Amino acid sequence: MADVHHLNTIKQEVSSWNSWKHKNPDLSPNLSRANLSGINLSYVNLSGAELIKVNFRKTILNRACFGYAYLVDADLSGATLTNAELSFATLRGADLNEVDFHEAKLTQADLSEANLYRAKLNKANLCGANLSLTNLGETQLIGADLSMANLSCIYIRGADLTCAILYRANFENAELVGANFSEVDFRFAKLRNLVFKGVNFSSANFQGAKPMDYH
Repeated sequence: MADVHHLNTIKQEVSSWNSWKHKNPDLSPNLSRANLSGINLSYVNLSGAELIKVNFRKTILNRACFGYAYLVDADLSGATLTNAELSFATLRGADLNEVDFHEAKLTQADLSEANLYRAKLNKANLCGANLSLTNLGETQLIGADLSMANLSCIYIRGADLTCAILYRANFENAELVGANFSEVDFRFAKLRNLVFKGVNFSSANFQGAKPMDYH
């Protein structure tokens, strides 16, 4: 459960929260299960915070900092996180339905088993991120950088990854249906047991991608 003092502080102005956090650098805020839906928390610093099952539905979190935060099973559906910092954050099992992550930084973030249905990750940085068993139905990843990301056992249906970078990404046992991978950089990606149907691979670069097993 959320710490009452932490909850009361964040419900004040973002500047008050950030000032309090700056003065307590060794403290890991606990806002687990808190209801913070539908409010404007742009620029908030929640780095290292415990945010298990927190409710951020339709919350505005532009340029917010979630580095190393723990957001397991959190609900961020419909939230806006453009240019947000989420490097090394744990979002395992989170509901990220229709979240706007435009140009967000999710380097080495754990998004395994998360729901990214219709999420927007255009130009997002997902280098080294874990997206294993993630739902990418109708997700937008145009120009996103997924270099060395883990996309094993992932389900991608109707998603748009035009011009995305998948250099050395792990796509083993993935299922791709009706997705757009035109002009994607697949160099040295792992593509074993790839299952795909109705996928657009036009002008994609598969240099060094092996083995190219598919069904």
